[in-house]
Amino acid sequence: MQTIMPEPLSWMPDYLVEPLKKASFALKKANTILIVGHESPDGDALGSTLALTSVLRAMGKTVIAFNVDPVPSKFEFLPLSETITSTLSLSEPIDLTVVVDSSERHRLGEYFPEKGFGKTVLCIDHHKTKGSSFYDIFIHDVHACAAGVLIYRLIVELGEPLTPDAATSLFCAIQTDTGSFRYESTSAHSMEVATQLLKTGINVWEISSEIYESFLPERMHLLSQVLSTLQVSSSGQIASIYVDQKMIDSSDAQWFMTGDFINYARSIRGVEVAFLLRDDQSGKIRVSLRSKGKIDVSKVTEQFGGGGHKNAAGCKIKGTLLVVRKKIEKIMQSLVEKK
Repeated sequence: MQTIMPEPLSWMPDYLVEPLKKASFALKKANTILIVGHESPDGDALGSTLALTSVLRAMGKTVIAFNVDPVPSKFEFLPLSETITSTLSLSEPIDLTVVVDSSERHRLGEYFPEKGFGKTVLCIDHHKTKGSSFYDIFIHDVHACAAGVLIYRLIVELGEPLTPDAATSLFCAIQTDTGSFRYESTSAHSMEVATQLLKTGINVWEISSEIYESFLPERMHLLSQVLSTLQVSSSGQIASIYVDQKMIDSSDAQWFMTGDFINYARSIRGVEVAFLLRDDQSGKIRVSLRSKGKIDVSKVTEQFGGGGHKNAAGCKIKGTLLVVRKKIEKIMQSLVEKK
């Protein structure tokens, strides 16, 4: 494997030019940098966090990588994953906070204050929905398949080399957010970034195996229970499943293991939209929605203070599993009838 100088992508949107310049200047100026990803971190949030952490530490910066939730076991192979902390004990002032893969402050955890840490907050996100402007610099592109693509653009702007460690994390970010390059968000630019990452000599098979073929037995026991809750609408276009605390306990599992369960419901032939409900006894049901493309599920989650993409979105709703399931089914049915 080898370190390379990443090449600029063949096309740069005009709206990214100035934010990238400002972000590069702020990062070079800062000494102590906090990087924060959203709660229940996925491959993009973690891959983006760790790739940027790797590059900035190579620049001599002091970097604190934070996530309110622990790293899921399938992502523990990522370089520097062991350095992500779920608690903040800030012994020295933060010069710059970088928020990746979310622009909604409430998704960053209770540690994240109203105005962020430090003098400046840089936000790097590709989601359609966004929260209040708590950030000072905003690198935002809804056409990017993953936040990892924007991190790649930032590395190019910084003029820093791309190591195999950073490339591994970025490949994870892009691979997972494109569904292994299956989703419609996959573009020529996605492949262009992937090509650059592969030039470092990273092993795609090893990365893929860690992500998709390294599940713990507890996860499989939990999955068997969750699939028994499957319901498909009479039209065959809506599918739903749920998981509750009792299932978690009886399987000796953990909540992060449920991250991709919704894909089983969406993969049913004829299903257009699917949703997963998670009841952790907090008083709110966490709702994850997925679409095969014809229905914009982010319009649903926005009604409940959530967000996401056209094909993948989430929110939290007060109520019981039964009540919330009926509510979402009713909304989904109306959207299916209108498509």
